[in-house]
Amino acid sequence: MTKRNEQTKLPDLENTNLTISLTNFEQKLFNHLLAICKYYSLKTTIRVAGGWVRDKLLGRESNDIDLALDDMLGSAFGKYVNRYQTEVLKGKETTLAIIKSNPNLSKHLETTRMKIFGQWIDFTNLRNDDFAKGEEEVEGCTKEKNENKGKEEKKKQKQKEKETNREEEKEKEKESEEEEKNENNKTKKHTTSSTGQKIYLGDPKTDAHRRDLTINTLFYNIHSKSIEDFTGHGIHDLKNGIIRTPLPPLETFTDDPLRILRLIKYSTRYGFQIHEETAKSVNNEKLLHALRNNISKERIYGELQSILSSERPYLGFKKLCKLNIYSAIFYHRDYYQESFTQSTLKNLKKLKPLLSDIPKTRLPSVILGCLLLPYCKFVMKKKKNTIQMSNVILFQNLCFPKKLSNQVGLLHQGINQFIEILPTIEEISRSELGLIVRNYKESWLDIIVLCKIYSPHSGDFSKITQKINDFQLNDAWNLRPLLNGGDVKRILQIKKGPLIGQAIQAAFKHQLDFPNLNKKGIEEFIYNTLK
Repeated sequence: MTKRNEQTKLPDLENTNLTISLTNFEQKLFNHLLAICKYYSLKTTIRVAGGWVRDKLLGRESNDIDLALDDMLGSAFGKYVNRYQTEVLKGKETTLAIIKSNPNLSKHLETTRMKIFGQWIDFTNLRNDDFAKGEEEVEGCTKEKNENKGKEEKKKQKQKEKETNREEEKEKEKESEEEEKNENNKTKKHTTSSTGQKIYLGDPKTDAHRRDLTINTLFYNIHSKSIEDFTGHGIHDLKNGIIRTPLPPLETFTDDPLRILRLIKYSTRYGFQIHEETAKSVNNEKLLHALRNNISKERIYGELQSILSSERPYLGFKKLCKLNIYSAIFYHRDYYQESFTQSTLKNLKKLKPLLSDIPKTRLPSVILGCLLLPYCKFVMKKKKNTIQMSNVILFQNLCFPKKLSNQVGLLHQGINQFIEILPTIEEISRSELGLIVRNYKESWLDIIVLCKIYSPHSGDFSKITQKINDFQLNDAWNLRPLLNGGDVKRILQIKKGPLIGQAIQAAFKHQLDFPNLNKKGIEEFIYNTLK
């Protein structure tokens, strides 16, 4: 197993008589759902799934309540919730937000979200053995498959009609064999999704084994008020701090390659060990290719952001590199090189002892800046401007917020500029250095940190820090210009024109070079120089 770092305090769990202490809201919600089932004589078993159960057993509160239904889609149960709201409670209906399944992007289950007692609750049906294939069937509606693929489907249909009777016979035999593989297939419950797809309803054991990690496979049955561990490993692994998959890792990750990042996220969040077999399976070319090409960038960003905002982001991205996932996430077809993963791992090790000096507000940009240091020298031309490649990767490829992406790009721009001025730092003027500091504001400190990591052989970057201190330019961005546009117009007796802007710049540069001058001295300089 991978080395365990700082970790969440492990719970004292036993396999029997486990209970969960419910908040007032949770008790009210579960009683409400049970009342709905009773009122409409529903045989539905409702279970709270995954993360809520895990966090409650770890002694953490959770508002992430995901409910799994054994005999219908979430949208169908949501309608019962609304019926009960209007017929029994005489209230108003709640909007049902249906997030459709999209197997091509590894989103296999349709999810229905609705607000109950002011909090968002998610409803889904249980997973089944067809989860990875994208075949889906429950109580819902009936339409033809995905209208967006209509033309392609018609072509495929025509090709099928041209097949020989012998091929058709073989196809029927294969379907029969497929059904016989599972005893439940004869009585398997099914329905249709909001897109008209046939959805086979799963059972809790199959659902648990089709989840990402064993610690996320636990259920809380709201009817029996009991915790259910259908994999037999969930409670054990939660108690012992182990991260592993319920099925053979390759099978679990093939179902949804994004689970590779979730593996890192939970290992980082709780300080749990990654099981050796699970860790080894990640370094698979087909899996990494699928993660890079088949998963939406929004979903990838969501997992990266979870790692970045955790208490141990450095540790998470270190694991990402050690498991050789860097190439699947921070990839650019024109600039990526095989050496980037190892160089980033070395950069992160150099960054670790420096993290304590960086304020939390600036930590995300510094960590991302360190992760993307291999791209530091690359820029993309856009009209008359140039954009740092790190900015492009974060904003365009991974959907990071524009502000954060721009900040990382600014750090990389600063690294290149600081490397350029270092050889002549002793001769640099106060105004030149002051304008540089004003451009980067407080980030100049982070640029120095990253310079030491990125280009240690370029020289002693502490000389730049010393020069800034000697010139007393540590907060030069807060310095207010003594002259404004109105002053320049008055001094030069002009109303408009490019000379005004040039004069303001010249005045401020002179102010930086001669910090003891007052406003009158700056005015005399402008008058004598530009009048």
